[in-house]
Amino acid sequence: MNDLLTILRTRIQEIAAAVSYPAPVGGTVHPAVYVGSKPQGIDHADSNAPSIKIRILGGIDEQRERIITVHVLCSVWSDTDVEKGSTDINDLTLRLLSLQRDRCFTPYQLALPVRWAIGDEQGNQPHPFYYANISLQFRAMPLADLKS
Repeated sequence: MNDLLTILRTRIQEIAAAVSYPAPVGGTVHPAVYVGSKPQGIDHADSNAPSIKIRILGGIDEQRERIITVHVLCSVWSDTDVEKGSTDINDLTLRLLSLQRDRCFTPYQLALPVRWAIGDEQGNQPHPFYYANISLQFRAMPLADLKS
């Protein structure tokens, strides 16, 4: 599974390198890409916006295939207005959805449909931070079929 996260991080870093968004510390920056949760040393969950966090949520091991669910959590910050923040999170989400163009993450395959949501758990956008969650499912051979 760690190899999947490595491949996915590389692909997401390529997407993130092509865009920049306002940062709470000033200026604009490319979204930082993290595997797992927020990095150590960051006290507030949003203080590293814009960011993209990648984490494995769970999986299913069946006789014929293995399914791994990965969540991609995005955040952006806007010091102007709600429309700008909404536009930026929509833009970042659409860019990340381009992962569907090449679904091969050897030895994993990105399954369709890709599910996504804009907003926090309640669907709100608590200005000045804006959120999105993309749920990716990857299919692979079951663990029993993988050679050591």
